[in-house]
Amino acid sequence: MRDVLKRCNTIGDYQGMVYFASKVLHDAEIKIDSARQICSLMNDIRVNFNSAVAFFEYLGFIETTLTLLIPTEAGKKLFTALYDGFGYMLSEICLNKVVFDGLVDITALRFDAIKGCYYIQRHGFPFSAALFRNVLYS
Repeated sequence: MRDVLKRCNTIGDYQGMVYFASKVLHDAEIKIDSARQICSLMNDIRVNFNSAVAFFEYLGFIETTLTLLIPTEAGKKLFTALYDGFGYMLSEICLNKVVFDGLVDITALRFDAIKGCYYIQRHGFPFSAALFRNVLYS
């Protein structure tokens, strides 16, 4: 799973993430082939299916078997925020996970007093963590 995450730099656009989550977190389980086909049929959204599966599994939103994607309790909770607070919840969980796992250099965290927000400088995300940087950015 981590190898897939290191090789990819995106799981798609924001609408693609929301669409992927809406399909794989909705029911008790979904067949991987069915989810792949459903995600490939949408126009005007981008979803890198294999990266999305690895990303959602890494964050603990789904469990995978050879043929199934199964939402976890965390995934079901994320699904309830799908249309109100999804981006915030996904970003918070993603940031906490990459900091906890040491994938980002937390010393690169800075506060911008003018904008009133924290940011992580570019060197804080190694190339192998580009996927997480891009998800947090979007």
